[in-house]
Amino acid sequence: MSPPHVHIVPTLAVMRDIYALSRHGGAASPRFLAYRAVVESTFGLSAYNPMAGDHARATVDALLAVDAEEVAGEAAASVARDAGHPTALTLAIVVASPGLWTDRVGTEVLVRTTGERVDGMGTVLFWAREPVTAEHVVHEARAEAVRALWTAVHGPARTVRAVLEREGLASAVGGSCPDVLPSDDAAVSLALEVYGESSVMGEIGAAAFGDAIAAQMGWAPLGVPDRGGLHFAAHHAARLLRRAGLRDALHTTRWLSVPPDGATE
Repeated sequence: MSPPHVHIVPTLAVMRDIYALSRHGGAASPRFLAYRAVVESTFGLSAYNPMAGDHARATVDALLAVDAEEVAGEAAASVARDAGHPTALTLAIVVASPGLWTDRVGTEVLVRTTGERVDGMGTVLFWAREPVTAEHVVHEARAEAVRALWTAVHGPARTVRAVLEREGLASAVGGSCPDVLPSDDAAVSLALEVYGESSVMGEIGAAAFGDAIAAQMGWAPLGVPDRGGLHFAAHHAARLLRRAGLRDALHTTRWLSVPPDGATE
């Protein structure tokens, strides 16, 4: 079986040129009119704020400087080869700008939980004002490729368990696998046991991101430490990958569990 084709939609050069235009005049400005002319026909552009300040253009320039779209394509292709899945992948690098219309925490929660996804497509998200490196692009592109492949195999992640299993694999393959304290392991394991099949957004977000962000978003806390569910899932996904490899791990369901004594490898 030949590996799937990986296409990176070129958003960076488009937005560099748009950000170079004047935003004087608001909705009637040259910049906004140029953005409107292309946003509906180019995947990924809707995640940009076309009226953002110089910080957004600086981040776009930084990504172009490290050849981010080429790097992302190679990174995603390596994941596709390891997965051995025939799904074609379409990814776009996007730069979000925190502000009045884009909440930093809310956006990340949505992207990593129940946000709508089209099979075989995904956005590699970066934030204006944050430094970027080629290594960072590799990590984020690999993680997003896993999310796209997981969705193609299983469909949308709609429950606490599904979100954590998808995000765990994405983080582990992307290269993020933090240590998990035994006490945190137990807290997330309990939340997963009680709420694992819940499709309530507040319970999904609280289990994944922890009590501090749950309080910020107005959700009931579940006794989970900061990003505890995401760290827990990545840690256990790494164990699954060592045992089964990415090809089999992508097709495995209900693998997220902890030994009864709470021990970890």
